[in-house]
Amino acid sequence: MCVVGYSMGIATLLNLATGEETVIHLKFGFMGFGRAAPSGAYKMVSINPSSCEILTVGDGVGWRQAQPLPSSSISYNSRPVVVRGVLYLILVPQLNGDSVICFDLESEEWKGGIRGPPSSQRQRCDASLQELNGALCMLLPEVGTMGIWLLIDSCKGVWIKVYSIPMDPSAYSPITPLRILVGDDGKLLFYITLKFDEFAVLQIYDPRHRTFTDAPKMLAG
Repeated sequence: MCVVGYSMGIATLLNLATGEETVIHLKFGFMGFGRAAPSGAYKMVSINPSSCEILTVGDGVGWRQAQPLPSSSISYNSRPVVVRGVLYLILVPQLNGDSVICFDLESEEWKGGIRGPPSSQRQRCDASLQELNGALCMLLPEVGTMGIWLLIDSCKGVWIKVYSIPMDPSAYSPITPLRILVGDDGKLLFYITLKFDEFAVLQIYDPRHRTFTDAPKMLAG
């Protein structure tokens, strides 16, 4: 687990099995963290418009240069997301029609881009990426709702829309999907910050009835 607190320039990596902590001094740039496949090595990536640096946790080498970002047109509204050993970034504006660019943590090389869902083709800056049940998903705000699209074929750029969630316009932050609850009619576990001065709350969305339930109460009852 990677924890970045309010102390600028430092990230703490926690081994939940052993309790071991590793402190990493961050680079100035857009940061990503994930596990390479198939080696299983944990790596951090620092991305700038003109450079890309990478650190392998535990190898004692520290930060080193990697291939620079092929395009400087990345969206800083969406953090990098790692899914199955690949780091993904949103491109704004698009590059040759692609909405997402990919970095392979194992080979440490930038790969081909991916076309986004149909509604992402409008050069929008409000899209964001998340990992959902082991797959990449894109969140696209719509009028009064949040659309969640799941990538099912990265080679062909095929996405399916799995949720269109009603949104409270007064909510302080958009939803962050955590897990599709398997065997529970596609209910979605997510968290959201409803007000500026409140903590994020866990909720469950029921797509059949378009209703929300506070997760702790539901799990307790």
